[in-house]
Amino acid sequence: MPADEEAGQRLLRMIETLEDSDDVQNVYANFEIADEVLERLSA
Repeated sequence: MPADEEAGQRLLRMIETLEDSDDVQNVYANFEIADEVLERLSA
């Protein structure tokens, strides 16, 4: 089931925070975001 807009926004923010951390070397994720939602969040 694809993540809705709110969940997608939280997931992308969390991944960005993890990637910015000096203590984290790799970030992996396994979730789906609908293309329309991803476009709105990327804007």
